Amino acid sequence: MEIRTIPWQQTIPLRNRVLWPNKPPEFCHIDGDADGLHFGAFVNGVLVCVASVYLTLHKARLRKFATNSRYQNQGIGFAMLNLIQ
Repeated sequence: MEIRTIPWQQTIPLRNRVLWPNKPPEFCHIDGDADGLHFGAFVNGVLVCVASVYLTLHKARLRKFATNSRYQNQGIGFAMLNLIQ
């Protein structure tokens, strides 16, 4: 598994599939995406987990954290959280 920063646009398909499968992809874009930090976990080159962090003057907020259901309960989300904390 490899975790690295990704552009916000790359988070949308997985956000959509996991968090809002009945909504259009546009629904998954939020204000501030362009300014946030976005991370992706890749298994064999496939994006399986995304996390977005939004920074303000005094805090960081984790939002839009999603893991492909086929990869849940394998420690991928835990590894992602450990990396970005």
